[in-house]
Amino acid sequence: MTTRAKLTVYSALATALASLCLTPLLTTRSWVTHAFLVIAVIAAVGAGLRRAPLYRWTVPVGQLLVLFLLILIGFAGSGSLLGGVLPGPSSLRALDHVVSSGLDDIQVYAIPAPPNPGLRLILVAAVGLVAVVVDTVAVTYRRSALAGLPLLALYSVGNGLSGDHGSWLWFALASAGYLVLLFAEGQDRVSRWGRVFHGGSRDWTSSGRVSPGGQQVGVLALVAALLLPVVLPHWDSGLLSPDSGGSSGRSSIGSATSLDPLVSLESAVTKPTNNELLTYTLDSEIADQVYLRTGALDQFDGTNWRLGSTTVNDLPSSFPAPEGLRDANLPRIEGDFQISDRLEKSWLPMPYPAASVQVPNRSDWKLDPLTRTVLPTNDRAIRGLRYHVSALDLRPTANELRTASTAPQDIRDHYTSLPQDLPPVVAQQAHEVTAKATNDYDRAMALVNWFTGPQFQYDTAVNGGTGSNAIAVFLRDRKGFCVHFASTMAAMARTLKIPSRVAVGFTPGDAKGGNVYSVTGRMYHAWPELYFSGYGWLRFEPTPSRGNQPRYTEQSTTATTAPSQQPTASAQSSAPGPAPPPRTGGAPKHRPRGGWGGASNGSVCVSD
Repeated sequence: MTTRAKLTVYSALATALASLCLTPLLTTRSWVTHAFLVIAVIAAVGAGLRRAPLYRWTVPVGQLLVLFLLILIGFAGSGSLLGGVLPGPSSLRALDHVVSSGLDDIQVYAIPAPPNPGLRLILVAAVGLVAVVVDTVAVTYRRSALAGLPLLALYSVGNGLSGDHGSWLWFALASAGYLVLLFAEGQDRVSRWGRVFHGGSRDWTSSGRVSPGGQQVGVLALVAALLLPVVLPHWDSGLLSPDSGGSSGRSSIGSATSLDPLVSLESAVTKPTNNELLTYTLDSEIADQVYLRTGALDQFDGTNWRLGSTTVNDLPSSFPAPEGLRDANLPRIEGDFQISDRLEKSWLPMPYPAASVQVPNRSDWKLDPLTRTVLPTNDRAIRGLRYHVSALDLRPTANELRTASTAPQDIRDHYTSLPQDLPPVVAQQAHEVTAKATNDYDRAMALVNWFTGPQFQYDTAVNGGTGSNAIAVFLRDRKGFCVHFASTMAAMARTLKIPSRVAVGFTPGDAKGGNVYSVTGRMYHAWPELYFSGYGWLRFEPTPSRGNQPRYTEQSTTATTAPSQQPTASAQSSAPGPAPPPRTGGAPKHRPRGGWGGASNGSVCVSD
């Protein structure tokens, strides 16, 4: 193999190894195959152009054109190509749409993000550009040392975005690829010096190769770079530390919402564990039925549900009155919580609606007053946290919700907005299911009964996603897990002009004795919240055989006609069902149709 061929292969290898540091950015790694293919094609094109009698500057130009063509074919769709061969105007428009969606996803998703086409395009294109630069510098212009700059930039960006998801392995691989490239160019330079005199045999071999001593220096430098961070001290603060400054009042949402809860939840649901995430105690006779809500996602743009707020407040000693609740003078539920070290990057789990929370360091937390979500300002805030929550014990009845007045116009405008590209099947199905209902509560219950009926199947093997296309697929196949049920019911409720949003958190923990409950990785859950005037946001449970139905979803024997004046903390239904069976742990079981509506036996959001 000629020296130029070796440099071509080693520059491609160095780029491929450095690009592996980007793998933690997405939940899947299928895009890496596409990136490696792009690197190989760019290397082959460069090798071919360098054999032709062309100016050297034409080689990277040709490689860039080929990279653009590969991106068009890979992400604009072959159906948009003229004659199936050449890109046309439609393919350019399609590519522009994918790029725009990818840029939007960067602002929305946290690491690891779902493998949406836009994000995959950005990663593959970035790797392809680095491959062109490395090949140009190291092979076309024979400056392999300078090729370390684009490789370092690629590694720095990938490792910086990965954060805790990064690994020393990515640095080792990227450095090894760069060293191999340097050794190849070193051998080429030595071979050009001619035959070495005998007096220099200790430094160079007669074949013109770099001596083992030079290779040993490179390997030792790599090993030292890997081992030194282990023994050197680590500073968490300083002039450039994000925690070094203080702020008060309202602040940009910034790091407080860097977490995308649905992405994290989908990963936890499809790969459940028995690791204990937190324990808690509640002084309530319905403690085994209380969901622990971490937050609510109130904005739906057709791609995903997300927190719509752009600013947050400092964590107050007492929360403002819940949105829509007419009378906040209700009994309280007091709870003490202990987070384990296994729960990381989570919003604060609390019963809803929380009235106050006591945490050791209030500056580590922010409050989104609109959704009553408490968000951490840094990744360390949640680990090992002990805190106390006081929540309102709101227990409306079914009849009270039936006669609730229409939501205010500003609430309807904000919480019933839908993207223009929402598939028509969503509204059509919603109106068909609720055709016989005459009020928002009965419409909500019609949706719950439909989702929990025999026609839907709980299945964690289904692809995740909460966008318009995912909802249409879910309604067609009728298979999915809690994220599908929650996001679809919320979207269908909005088509019925019922204010809705998607809540995330945990279902009730397993009883450990002494009024102590344990939450494990099998209890991650998502559910819809619907708004009723006078009572605010109330949860509903559309996921079959998971979680428990709130008592106000039990059907009352007769519907009242006079509207209620205020919420009540009394028992739920004028004709309640039998008491729920005791929680004994074990596998989740299907709750009886039209039955007690209490806590299910076991965990949720996991495969049976």
